[in-house]
Amino acid sequence: MRGIPTFVLLGLLLIITGCNNQSADTGSFQAKGQNEQWEVTSEYKVEEKRFSENAVLTYIGEGTPKNVSYEWKFPEEMGKGSIGKFSSLDPGQVTFEKATSGGSPKTKKNKLEFYKKHIENTSIVISWRKNGEHKTEIPVKIK
Repeated sequence: MRGIPTFVLLGLLLIITGCNNQSADTGSFQAKGQNEQWEVTSEYKVEEKRFSENAVLTYIGEGTPKNVSYEWKFPEEMGKGSIGKFSSLDPGQVTFEKATSGGSPKTKKNKLEFYKKHIENTSIVISWRKNGEHKTEIPVKIK
């Protein structure tokens, strides 16, 4: 009789430990970059079989930019990149949202740490018109 409760406790301990190890592979984090003209804030979510991101680009310079385009540069290890543009802007619009849903993570173990490590090596190149052509590259770092 005494062996059964010990067996049950051991089984529960293994289940709890297994659940804790899985949660270390998933989660979310934020990254941010800024210069004199732009502020970039990104939220990344790493799930069991999916990586997704949501980014907001905010123009903090004077006036309203026109024909904004961006290129998000990810390290090769991540196997992705992102290009887009915002050409029809409302007067006074200075915030632009970029949302993507990625596919499956490129690694089997330590997914969260993999993405955190590589997001530290990303940057975004933003081009826009406002009294001429402008272009800037902003490194993005985890907050």
